[in-house]
Amino acid sequence: EQHLSSSKDKKPIFEDLLTKQTIPASAALANIRKLASLGISRTLIADYFVNLVDANATTLGFLAAAQAVPAWQNLLENVLLKTARSQNRLPGKTLVLVNRASSMGFCLDCTPIEPHTDLTRADIALAITIDLQKICDEIELWGFTADSNSWTQQVINKLRGKAVIDTWCKPIALTSGFSLRASLEPQPATSNLNAALELILKQDYQRLIVITHQNPAPLEPMHG
Repeated sequence: EQHLSSSKDKKPIFEDLLTKQTIPASAALANIRKLASLGISRTLIADYFVNLVDANATTLGFLAAAQAVPAWQNLLENVLLKTARSQNRLPGKTLVLVNRASSMGFCLDCTPIEPHTDLTRADIALAITIDLQKICDEIELWGFTADSNSWTQQVINKLRGKAVIDTWCKPIALTSGFSLRASLEPQPATSNLNAALELILKQDYQRLIVITHQNPAPLEPMHG
């Protein structure tokens, strides 16, 4: 680290670290934009990850790196998907319920989770879902926003001039890797977790995992 900070030409130092596998995967992922800007070859990056086993290399780290250097996204995704699936798997069906409201990533007051990345709450949901695929025997994925009849959603619909998708709580086709991002894309809607749970509790599953933020349910107006 001292050598890197004091050296003006950092490219050969990074190349040596990658070749000798002496840089932790978490550090390589965190510096992926710098590696690309220095002209580190894609081939060297691929070779580095081939036999790497590093518990600190998280799914979220791979996701942040892929967003930082889109040209290397396929490479990073392939490495992520090749990581071993857990031997101690959760039996039965796991139902994963994900908040898809605008506050999960694209509303004006929602800042990225990490200050040095573009990650949002929706990206966190993606990373968790990918990880769950590695440890669960069976997953059923659902997304929810808010019932179009709720007063908060009606306000949003009027402001936008159109209604949100009619099916506000529904199953999502489960794919692997970063391609699942599109299915978890936040919608122009608010969310109501309590109403969603009323529907979900009627489903058949062994365990329920809810991915949402700290205040998902709108307050309905009080009458009389």
